[in-house]
Amino acid sequence: MSNELLDRKLTVAFGQMDLDRDGYIEKEDVIALGMNTVAHFGIDPTSAQGQAVNRAFEGIWTALAEHFDTDGDGRISPEEYRAGFVAGFGDQARYDSFFQPAVDAIISLGGSEQPDTLNLAEWRTIQAAYGTSRQEADEVFHLLDTDDSGVLTRAELGVAAKQFYTGTDPDAPGNHLFGRLA
Repeated sequence: MSNELLDRKLTVAFGQMDLDRDGYIEKEDVIALGMNTVAHFGIDPTSAQGQAVNRAFEGIWTALAEHFDTDGDGRISPEEYRAGFVAGFGDQARYDSFFQPAVDAIISLGGSEQPDTLNLAEWRTIQAAYGTSRQEADEVFHLLDTDDSGVLTRAELGVAAKQFYTGTDPDAPGNHLFGRLA
């Protein structure tokens, strides 16, 4: 199954993970993305929070390598990435085991107002680590805050990530998880 919207979203996500811009996602890229997020919060990477994020992103790499690296070269091409997402996440349990640890680790960096939430300032910090502008981060925050509580909950972020990485509904708010999708 191919869907132009999903292809566009996966191209955005691939570009965010390919930190060294060599056209492949490698373990170092994935780990660096997690540590970049930790650094944006000013958290010591050796702290419990920093190590939790590191473990979560190592888990993402392990899952990517196991399920997406079809040629076994230790790196993920854009084609492998797209094919892996399109083919691999129809099963909710598999999707959750892949993404939920990362969502949980990232959300743990916030929670200044209440546990398992991100306020707007915390959301901006995370989005800055992914290269999203402040204006876009603000717009997306309000789209994803579906209950208008002024915070993003673990559940709202989980739904948004699922919409972004697997969804084909053009009206889903999660399509814009990392800024307005062009």
